[in-house]
Amino acid sequence: MSLYYCRRVARKRWRIIFFGLLVGVAAAATVTRVVPPEYSAQATLYLSSPGETDGSAGSVGGERLRNSFAWLAGGQHLAQAVVDQLGLHEPASAVSAKLASSSRPGTSLLSVTATDATPQGAKTLADAAAGALTRLVTQLQTSPPVTASVIEPAALPTRATQPRPLVDFGLGVLLGLLAGVLAAFVREALDRRITGAGDLTRLTGAPNLATVPHNPAASEPPSFAGPGRPGLAESFRTLRTALHLVDVDRPRKAVLVTGALPDSGRTTTLCGLAVALGRTGRRVVLVETDLRRPHALDHLGVGGGEVGLTSVLTGQVALEQALRTWSGSAVFDVLPAGPLPPDPARLLASRRMADLLAELRRRYDTVLLDAPEVPAGADAAVLGAACDGVLLVVAHGRTTRHQVKSALLALAAGRVRLFGTVLTMAPEPPGQTPVRIPEQAPEPSVGRITGTVPLDVIPSAPKSRTHS
Repeated sequence: MSLYYCRRVARKRWRIIFFGLLVGVAAAATVTRVVPPEYSAQATLYLSSPGETDGSAGSVGGERLRNSFAWLAGGQHLAQAVVDQLGLHEPASAVSAKLASSSRPGTSLLSVTATDATPQGAKTLADAAAGALTRLVTQLQTSPPVTASVIEPAALPTRATQPRPLVDFGLGVLLGLLAGVLAAFVREALDRRITGAGDLTRLTGAPNLATVPHNPAASEPPSFAGPGRPGLAESFRTLRTALHLVDVDRPRKAVLVTGALPDSGRTTTLCGLAVALGRTGRRVVLVETDLRRPHALDHLGVGGGEVGLTSVLTGQVALEQALRTWSGSAVFDVLPAGPLPPDPARLLASRRMADLLAELRRRYDTVLLDAPEVPAGADAAVLGAACDGVLLVVAHGRTTRHQVKSALLALAAGRVRLFGTVLTMAPEPPGQTPVRIPEQAPEPSVGRITGTVPLDVIPSAPKSRTHS
């Protein structure tokens, strides 16, 4: 367990840790408030015998006598004597629980401690127990005879021994923090959901190209035909810029957008990326290749879905008749799904689909396709192999690590290239101002270049001239 992991868990689960701290403080406050006050008083006795020398105090026999008298001080016999002396209306067992004694090693001193709910009660009980113990020692026939005398009567306590607010609150804070930290690590270990771009990057080994915020107050699904939502638009411009920069040595003309979970924001990402790319002046076509549950037309507000991709593949209409133009905040073409086939995967793997994709590559700068979530079937793997790469959409707080791993395995089995991931439905930090990305992305000045820019089109720095 590294320090980085501990810091990440603390930042991520700080609410659990803070809650544990509050529970500890609340428990300490409850103990301080509920536990009745308790006072302690102590009396000291001196044990002596005739002919005692300075060294006898630490002798084995003297030590045994002190331990024996200390035990008697907490016994029922002494407690009953205290009850009789003070006229208490409680059993001897209850009084015995309030008494304790101890001997000081290397000396002839014996201490008797009494606790009570009041300072005066504790003092009276300690003095009575010390007096009863001196009489009990005198009554016992020991050889040599031992006498006990009170050398230090009990003082009136001025401070309660229980509860102890400072100690209790300190202990409550410490235990609360420990419990909160333990609960945070347990919660982290049991939580298999994706809750951050860092988690997603570490799991997939691919970059997270954008994080799409989620606004619970906004309508679902978002409509790109109406007023724009600044947070969404900004995230899609970020995705557009990141897609231009990822893996520049390989083409990125045909891009498939799929998800690891149903209703993960895949269609929203597809339409948002099409709008962001269309605003740059690029020739963009959005192909609705989700032939199971197509929703792109609903998001874009485009009608005429009766004729579309399946109509072109079956030869019923020409490509120009099936294309629709979306001219909202950007201009790009849309090829609807058309009538839904009984076997989408087989139709998408057909030769006619490969020829259509080649024609779209020839006509457009960017071809965007969508596919059902990876676990729904082989559609994503079939289309991904025909495209230049895939964007995997993952829903924040809903998609689990196991689902992402399953999607990656399915894509890897089809030899599909993964551009990166898009984290959707992420909570937007309050008060955070996103970095503004220009509407118009910079385009290469020499033609339309995809992949790595050749060295001969990069202007070289002017050579310095030497004046003679």
